[in-house]
Amino acid sequence: MQAGRACYMRYGLARTTVEDIAREASIHRTTVYKYFKNRNEVLAGVALAESRSMIAASDEIMRGSGRFADRLVRAFLAGQKEIKRSPFLTLLYGPENAALTVGATSASELLQERTRKAMTDYVAEAQASGELRNDVPAERIADWLNRVNKMLVADPPAQGQTGSAAILRTFVTRSLEPAGSKPRIDHEQQEL
Repeated sequence: MQAGRACYMRYGLARTTVEDIAREASIHRTTVYKYFKNRNEVLAGVALAESRSMIAASDEIMRGSGRFADRLVRAFLAGQKEIKRSPFLTLLYGPENAALTVGATSASELLQERTRKAMTDYVAEAQASGELRNDVPAERIADWLNRVNKMLVADPPAQGQTGSAAILRTFVTRSLEPAGSKPRIDHEQQEL
């Protein structure tokens, strides 16, 4: 996987071959195939390894105290920060790769699957406490939140994290509020 990471960084996600990875690892390509079906599986493995700090940072915030909406915004921003700290994740989520390579898409979907269960649990807990609307199943909300997060990472607003926070607070968290709840106006929302 270290060899795969080095090759993906050197040659790009679309151009890296199993032969490149094997050569970098000083092994025969059949040895790579012994552990991975193809280069996309290597890419997914590297993506999962590289995403550990992102997932841990987000989970720590989501397990914390406070309103669900506030924790969600902080967790998304912490995840975005961790992605920017990782040259590999920055490459993976770059618009040119997230949209064009099957491997990048598969790796990204694998990361979403990895976070789906945890996000579903956080959403269900917030629904049970009355913080979130309960007319949509928690799994569907979790999937939608993962997609929104992916979009904000691949195509961030011009204002960076400030813009992401404003978008999340204005359009995402408000859309999840229970029917009839009075919207909470934050300082960041007033600036829009």
